[in-house]
Amino acid sequence: MKKITYLLSTLLIVSCTDNGLIDTEQLENIQPSTRAVGDGKYDALGYGYNCFYADFSDPLYVQGKVIDIERLEEGRGRDQITKDELSFTPAKINEAILHGRAQSRIAYGTSIDKLTKKLNVNVKTKIGTKILKVFSLDLEATINQNSTSNNLNSFYKVDALKTTRRLTLPYTSPSRLKYFLSDEFLADLKELSGQEIIQKYGTHVMTDILLGGNFSAFYTGKYESTDQFNEQEFKAKSNFLLSSVKAGTKYDRTLFKSFKQVNVYIKTQGGTVNSSAIISQSPDGVLDNVSIDYTGWINSVSQNSESLIGIGNPDSQMYLLSDFIEDPIARIDIEAALLSLPAQEIVLSSRKNNVINSTAILTVMDVSNKEVKRPELYPIQGGSISRGLIKFIKSKGYYRIQSMVDRNNEYYLDSSGNYSVFKNDNSQLWQVCVPENNASDFMLKNIGTGLYLSSYDLKFYEKPQVEKEPNFCWHIGYSNVYGNDF
Repeated sequence: MKKITYLLSTLLIVSCTDNGLIDTEQLENIQPSTRAVGDGKYDALGYGYNCFYADFSDPLYVQGKVIDIERLEEGRGRDQITKDELSFTPAKINEAILHGRAQSRIAYGTSIDKLTKKLNVNVKTKIGTKILKVFSLDLEATINQNSTSNNLNSFYKVDALKTTRRLTLPYTSPSRLKYFLSDEFLADLKELSGQEIIQKYGTHVMTDILLGGNFSAFYTGKYESTDQFNEQEFKAKSNFLLSSVKAGTKYDRTLFKSFKQVNVYIKTQGGTVNSSAIISQSPDGVLDNVSIDYTGWINSVSQNSESLIGIGNPDSQMYLLSDFIEDPIARIDIEAALLSLPAQEIVLSSRKNNVINSTAILTVMDVSNKEVKRPELYPIQGGSISRGLIKFIKSKGYYRIQSMVDRNNEYYLDSSGNYSVFKNDNSQLWQVCVPENNASDFMLKNIGTGLYLSSYDLKFYEKPQVEKEPNFCWHIGYSNVYGNDF
């Protein structure tokens, strides 16, 4: 595994205090450390990444292995649900040697939120009608939230890159890669909650990565008044300072005299020479005198010392982790966690229309005598959603289906088609089965009997023929993530 040297991410964190924009005292004692990323040959390719904290330029936020590259190269796919082996054409990882080509990235904003929105990263952030806020937690960790909307603030980030390699999976969309998930990831999908999955595997999957070295400068400062606001002035002075630092020449220490509380956080990733530093402005407007060995650092960046520094092709889209998951219950659980929503209570609907031409949902008879009675298909009408709320609970690699109608007692759907109190056997365990020709719906198989619960008549049958699968398929008609979808 390659070793990647970096200054802890707090060097790129801005904080607001009563005394000024940045509290630098606790940052000056931070020491560089090392981190091993990926499997060596392909580094972090196929791994998860936590985009809540940063874009794909910091190896600190690389998470667990999602894609099994060895299986992908050998064409040994498998069905996520049944684990049946599937044969595909063997594929090769695309590797481009870049020979130290130079690139740069810049972003500016009067708040961290505005700055991160200008980062040129093609990443999926939409779930239903909701948009995830990404790339910001690393910077917001020590920021007073009220100050982020202050138009007197300036935040400017410049990344100077020396690229060594670009690695890309032969397929970058989930439609093919979903057949090559790692053993550990598939096992965790059966047992872990959505929140636990995110903590271990991140928010997105890296299918196209850029390796090399990154010399990153993050500038923060304040204008004296709104009359002085000039974005171009702050950016021009920042760029001039960076040029002087990289060239190893003296810079005008009063360069930012028209600003106050200026701090410059410089950190390097990749290479064997640490050139990280903090340049702060004194109350009288004078910058620290700092010398950085930029030449030594950039000359030390090679394939032997490379780091994750971004996405290989800016046009490559990075997909959400949930996009790779076929099990609709597990997928919606992860999406709820991404949106910071509680464990999902959903409504299952049948594709069968009743006599009044309205979709029916799986609900229960009235609760009486502290007992939840048998399920029924109930036409959609006022109040029916609350009557049909259920929760899928992971258990022994399968699910228990709990009725949420009576919240004072726990009743689970069993192999008789009724709700009953907890039983420590397979009669209340269910498997979610996704038809090949209809990924939006699913069938329910009882583990105790091996029979399938029909969504048309609530009776149990042997595994249906493909042409009869629609008679057995259920659909998520309501969830906190998507709302109604009848």
